[in-house]
Amino acid sequence: MPKIIDHKQRKISILRQAFALFAQNGYQNTSLSQLAGSCGISRPTLYLYFRDKEEIFTYAVKYYTDEMFSDYRDVAAKSGPVLPQIRR
Repeated sequence: MPKIIDHKQRKISILRQAFALFAQNGYQNTSLSQLAGSCGISRPTLYLYFRDKEEIFTYAVKYYTDEMFSDYRDVAAKSGPVLPQIRR
C-alpha cells in the first residue's frame, strides 16, 4: 500500500528544518543536500516543494514571521497586561 503523505505538513517540516539550519550554519553554509538529509528526503523530493534555496529561505522567514505575528495577535486579544504575556 502506498504511503500517504500530507504535503502541507511536509512543506512546513522542511521550512522549520531549513530555518534551524540557516540559523545554525548561515545561508551560504547550508546546502540543499544537508537540508534534504536532515528532513529524511532526497534532493529531487525537495525540488517538488521548492524551486531553490532562495525560495526555501524566503518561505522559511515568512513562515516564522507569520507565526510570530499570530502569537502577538493572540496576546493582544487577551485581557490584562500585555508585556508579561509577550515575555512568555
